[in-house]
Amino acid sequence: MEKTRIVIAEDSTLLREGLCLMINCDDTLEVVAEAADGFEAIAQCMEHNPDMAMLDLSMPKMDGLSAIKEIKRQRPDIKILALTIHDTEDFILECFNYHGNAGSVHAENGRPFRHQGDQTPETRYQDPGLDHS
Repeated sequence: MEKTRIVIAEDSTLLREGLCLMINCDDTLEVVAEAADGFEAIAQCMEHNPDMAMLDLSMPKMDGLSAIKEIKRQRPDIKILALTIHDTEDFILECFNYHGNAGSVHAENGRPFRHQGDQTPETRYQDPGLDHS
């Protein structure tokens, strides 16, 4: 079975390393690159061509939303998982309206916000209390 290849972009070293450890414990997932800002995220996605990019929306130098737009422009097949501390649906929906992917995780409470967009295998890690139909 081929692993889902992931690039993680998060400016907090502690959170980024923790995500890498958790993801790499799953035999079906593999972190292929890490980035600390939006520019690095774009470069890593172009170099490694992952199946998915996990990006913090609030990063220095270039924010995650700008990086997502560029990644999707150059590699529209890469799935996006947005990490955010923002809790307003308007901010999150701006991200979904641009790239049309299916999930985000709020860093503060860890609960996913589910957009009624496309359904992907990458959305399997969701709050069991949510209706996933």
